[in-house]
Amino acid sequence: MKIRISCLLLSFLFLLTCMVGCGDVNNSEISNSGTESNQIGGSQENETETQDSQQVIYASVIEMTFEECVANATNILSAKYLGVSIEGSLAYLSFQPISQIKGEVEEETFLVVKCLDTIYTTTTGYQYAGDYSRYVEGEEYLLVLEKRVSVYYDRDRYYVVGDIFISKDAESTGTMFGTVEMDQFVTGDIGDVNSYGGIISYVTELSQKFPADKENDDKGYIRSSDLQEIVAESNYIFKVKVVEYDGGAASNNTERFYCEISSRLKGFDSRNKVLIVFSAGTVEIGDECIVMLDKPGEYSLFYILSSKNSVYPTSDTESIAIIKNALSDDHVKE
Repeated sequence: MKIRISCLLLSFLFLLTCMVGCGDVNNSEISNSGTESNQIGGSQENETETQDSQQVIYASVIEMTFEECVANATNILSAKYLGVSIEGSLAYLSFQPISQIKGEVEEETFLVVKCLDTIYTTTTGYQYAGDYSRYVEGEEYLLVLEKRVSVYYDRDRYYVVGDIFISKDAESTGTMFGTVEMDQFVTGDIGDVNSYGGIISYVTELSQKFPADKENDDKGYIRSSDLQEIVAESNYIFKVKVVEYDGGAASNNTERFYCEISSRLKGFDSRNKVLIVFSAGTVEIGDECIVMLDKPGEYSLFYILSSKNSVYPTSDTESIAIIKNALSDDHVKE
């Protein structure tokens, strides 16, 4: 029986360390390529414990074959490995695109994020750890990726779907979920699974059947400095006072603050105090500002910034005037 397991370990680790997450691509952290977490009201209820001095993450399991990984990937390409930098339990692998099969990586170099902690799937007992040591600088690899865009990232990030590892120079088959041979997850006629060119041909054929989802393309407004555009795309706009620090995540360069709502300019929340995730260093306790926001999910109890330029102190009267003018009269409340 073919093994069919899927754990998108990086999504889960990220959600474990930070409350930021969203179903929308501009801030997406739970994805269609693997791990589910138990989400309750926007916070994450995750179970962890330590075994043999390693963090073990317990995750739900979604079955996924190699073909399903290809179908769910936002980007598939061959790329040259340039090197790695380590920050805590995350490895940031740098690659240079060579030939793109699905989606388009526009950067000259891009980052692939891998988790170094151990993943243990409760349903099957299957366990593996994120590993970057098999990548050799200067060598070519076929990457099956999911793109993550966030207002909190300095750069877009990519995550390996299904922990797929395929090297051009490898003498044996590719692997998935640690070191399990990839052919155990293949359900179609891939031909010679040990042929790099054959795998690329098979993946190219599959990608034509499952092209990149245009709806998940990067939304340009998250990088926009055009206040009218940001206002139009933001679901919530509040005037707030920052009153309480609730923690932060260095891996995402974020800080969480409770804020008192003094005016609701767009969107409605009946609460007088809400939790907002800011980019680190953006605000301090006591600050008053206009914030343009979105929610990570329908039932989320906290807010995220709608763009990289969504926070304006009330002292910036010029910007505040532009924001209010951009709002319809029905939504403006003094």
